[in-house]
Amino acid sequence: MILFYTEFNRLASHPFWRRYWLWNSIYMEAALNQMRVEGWTIDSADVARLSPLVFKHLNFQGRYSFALPDVVTRGGLRPLRSPYEQDE
Repeated sequence: MILFYTEFNRLASHPFWRRYWLWNSIYMEAALNQMRVEGWTIDSADVARLSPLVFKHLNFQGRYSFALPDVVTRGGLRPLRSPYEQDE
């Protein structure tokens, strides 16, 4: 068990992962705020269980594209996807 925590701490200290978790946290907060604006009831107990550590959308092939939309380069966020539209 100690080996697991040592390895996790080593990986967690990498700048990529810190940026990745920060990026996910920012978008999670934006999504929660949008839901509140739309009138959803957000239970704080549910929010406490959210984690920015999901990685389904992360490419583990070692090939990344960092072509950012103009809105992001100006310091904004990409528009959130509608929950009523299907994923691509």
